[in-house]
Formats: sequence, structure tokens, C-alpha cells
Amino acid sequence: MQTHLSELVKIREDLHKKLDKYTIEIDEKCKQYGKIELETELKKQETAKVVADTNKVNAQTKVEQDAAAYYITQVAKTKIETANMEAKMADLRNQILDAEWDVTLTQEDLQQASDDLQPALVAFNFCSTNKCYDDVRVGVPGAGPPQPNTDKIATDAGLDKTRVISKPDPQTGKVVKVEVADMQEIPFNAGEFACPKEACLKEELGCVQKTFRDSTKEMLIRAARGFLNHFKAHPTSDFQIKMVGSYHCGGSGNPSKSNCLESYKGDAAFKKAIETMKYDDPFSGKYKFNDKAKPSATDLSEHVKMIGYPNLKKGYYYDMGKCRAAYIAKFMLAEAAKLGFDKGVVDTLTKNTCSDGYEYFLPMKKVALQLGKGACA
Repeated sequence: MQTHLSELVKIREDLHKKLDKYTIEIDEKCKQYGKIELETELKKQETAKVVADTNKVNAQTKVEQDAAAYYITQVAKTKIETANMEAKMADLRNQILDAEWDVTLTQEDLQQASDDLQPALVAFNFCSTNKCYDDVRVGVPGAGPPQPNTDKIATDAGLDKTRVISKPDPQTGKVVKVEVADMQEIPFNAGEFACPKEACLKEELGCVQKTFRDSTKEMLIRAARGFLNHFKAHPTSDFQIKMVGSYHCGGSGNPSKSNCLESYKGDAAFKKAIETMKYDDPFSGKYKFNDKAKPSATDLSEHVKMIGYPNLKKGYYYDMGKCRAAYIAKFMLAEAAKLGFDKGVVDTLTKNTCSDGYEYFLPMKKVALQLGKGACA
């Protein structure tokens, strides 16, 4: 484009040279034919030629301007398309990372299922060989442990239907699947956790906010009755109820900003646990709280998944969650004893009920129920 503009300038210079030449000729002609008439005629001819040449140059310049505008438009369009493509590629990379994480969890699930199933297969093959499953060897109805339907037991207890959560074990890294049923939120008084010697223990449900005490009591009585009905119908059931309590940690799920995790910085046991669980180190200078992290920011922020960094079952915040869970479990069992069921049924519920602090830090205050065989193991 610059070359073409230079050519136009040269054309203009040539026109000026011709104009000078014509001026000299005009002066010469004027001497011969009269200056006024000749000058007038020559000026008309020259003006017409200059106008024609100028129009030609202007037309060529507009073509170049249009071409430049089109080029700029194409460059801008290409930049926008490139930005869109980069955004799509970033989203695709995130999807690939999420899929790789899901594959890792699934592989660990399958390995654990294989490990768990192997002893059962040995026992099955032994019993099949010895005809344990013949009709004459089957016990009377109700004599053996039932296969409990945890959803039915939970709904009979007035709870929500159970859901399965997956959590990596800090010791082995294997993914443990647990059935969880949510109770209504139990709002405790600020700064009270129902630990020994707290003043709120002197009053019934005194550690719970006053406006929620009646509804909390009704919920726990309804739950106790539902569990008692199950053990009355199935005296040998191995169904277990575990209450787990959590402290409300700050940071909205971001482990690098959680007050609960501050004391774990530099803790060798904590570092080993998160390496076993394949979690990112929140104390490394490279950690970023986003959905590329493992676990992802979404999983750490969503309450229903109950995924968090391990507390190694120690420390102030773990103990506070444990106190709350024990407090609610103790109250439920106390109310169960008043509902008129046989002592043996109440004793079975008591034996199969336990409590603990939740082994992961969560961005919420919550007492949840873990249900099913082995829940208290």
C-alpha cells in the first residue's frame, strides 16, 4: 500500500512539471497570438486535464481506502474467532481434567469392590460345595440379618431419602461410599458446642437456639421411633446409625483461606494424607481455588457432597463437631427410652448408634446421619 501511495505522489509531481512546461509554452504563444485569448483557451484545456487526472487519483485512493478497511475488518474478525477458540479449548481442558478425576475415583472404586468381593466369593464357593444353600439348610424367616432398605428406614424416621457420598480415605486413598440422610438444620447457639462443662447443658436442648428447640425435639423423637420400629421388626439387624458433626469453617470451601486448616500447615501427617488422597496442597504457592484443582472448587463448596480436606480426627475444630454430634445422639436415645418400646429394642438401637466429628473440614455447621451396615466401624 505504501508503494502505491509513492507512485501517486510521483504522478502528482509529473503533473506539476507538465504544468510548468505548459506555462512556458503559453508565454511563447502569447507573444505570437495574443495573450488573453490564448491564455483563456489553454487554461480551459489545462483545467480539464487536471480535473480528469485528479479524479483518477481520487478514485485509485478510494480503492486503497476500501481495501484497507476490509483488511482491518478481517483482522478484527480473526481476533474474535481466535479468542472464542481459546475459550472453547480452555473449557475442553477443564472437562478433560474432570473426566480424569472421575476415572481415577472409578478405578479406585472398582479396585475396592474387587478387594471386598474376593472373601465373599471364597465363602460362597465353600458354601456352594457343602450345599449350604439347600432348602433344608435355610433358617426360619426373620432369623437372619435383613438386607435393610436404608431409604425406607430413613423416610420412616422422618428424614430425607438417603444419598451416597464418595470420599477418599486419608489412610489408604481408597474411595469409601457412605449413605447419608440429612436432618433439618439444627442451629446451635453462637459459641456453644455442647462440650462437657458448658453452661447450656443444664437445660433440655439448651445448646440449640431457643426458637428451634421444639422442632428439633420433634424431629429427633420421630427419628427415634422410626429406628425403633425397624429393630422391633428385625431384632438381629446390623443396621447402624452414626451422627457426625461439623464445625463451620471459613473460606467458603477454599482450603487456603480456611481458619480450620491454618494449624495443619507444615504438618507432615496432613501432607502425607492429602498425597494419599491425591488432593492438591493448599499451602503450596501454586494452589488455585478453581475447578481445575483436586478436589474442584465446586465440590469443596457444595454442601451435599460433604467433600473436604482431612482433619486427621484431631484439633479444636474436629472436637467441636464431635461434641455437637454426641449431644444430639444422646438426646435422641434418651427420648427413645420414653417411647414405650421393649427394653431389648431400645438397647439394640443404643448399641447400633454412635457419633463422631466429621473427618473432613466443611464450610458449614451440620449434624448429618450416616446409615447402614458398618456405619459405626
